[in-house]
Amino acid sequence: MKYDSPKIITPTTADNPFEFGFSTHISLSEEMFDVHYELEIGVVMSGVMHRTWEDAARTLGPGDVWINSIWEPHRFSLVESPCMVAVFLLRPEVLASLYLGHLGHPGRLAHPHPGKAASPDWLYPFFVPPATRPTLPDSHRPVVLDWLNRLSTSLDVKTVCAADDCSQQTESFLLLLYLLNILATKSSAFGASAGKDIQMVAPALELVFGRKTMVTEAEGAHACHMSASTFRRRFKRAMGVSFGKFGIHHRLKSASLDMTGSIPIEDIADRWGFSDVSHFHRAFKKMFRQTPAQYRRGLSSAPERNRYV
Repeated sequence: MKYDSPKIITPTTADNPFEFGFSTHISLSEEMFDVHYELEIGVVMSGVMHRTWEDAARTLGPGDVWINSIWEPHRFSLVESPCMVAVFLLRPEVLASLYLGHLGHPGRLAHPHPGKAASPDWLYPFFVPPATRPTLPDSHRPVVLDWLNRLSTSLDVKTVCAADDCSQQTESFLLLLYLLNILATKSSAFGASAGKDIQMVAPALELVFGRKTMVTEAEGAHACHMSASTFRRRFKRAMGVSFGKFGIHHRLKSASLDMTGSIPIEDIADRWGFSDVSHFHRAFKKMFRQTPAQYRRGLSSAPERNRYV
């Protein structure tokens, strides 16, 4: 199977932690692949697609949703074309902050208003195995699809479009919260615990995102005012991967975004702290399932409509 290289409209940043957009996919012959830091919720609006993770697969039609976690490899191919989708991307530390603030007492699951039911766990759906992640109940699908169709009409969608102005961003974020409350029907202590872990390692994340070279575990632990062993445990629990692997994933993803231009691959590798080009090639192929040169060729031939995956 040939993998088509993804094109993301705008990577999220600390200043722009939320992205939302529509994409229409056409080709039945290629399989799209991606991996990224952001948490992702997607909704199929028309057509049918087959999505796969390392240990799960689902065939999705109109009204079906998918969920991707931090640095989780995922791919899809089309079953029926054209296939229009809506995609929400959100940085984990932002969702953790929103969730804990929503609870009213960071680190506690108790509802901020005594006597009311506990809040759904917004983080839980992203951290359970793909095969057991929640789906959208049938009763909510017409509401979500109608909401998305109205948003897509206001954006004048043709092939791919992102919400740029304030009103569109606000409405799309309200829809994300609506989806989170539906999908996160399970109330548990997981979200509060995971949210605290994510917030506590946030200074180390800032170090990684602010530097193009490797950040050591000792530097991350120091930034978070933790011992090395505590930091190692909390970071793995919060992000699902070790701090070292997280940093490599970030630099490889950042390097992949530089592939759109004409910068030599060797220079891109050096820019992102890979002094050994052969190591960069091996790590890149392991993460993206293709060599840097193959990835770049895919970017040059991938249609604009395939930028949300």
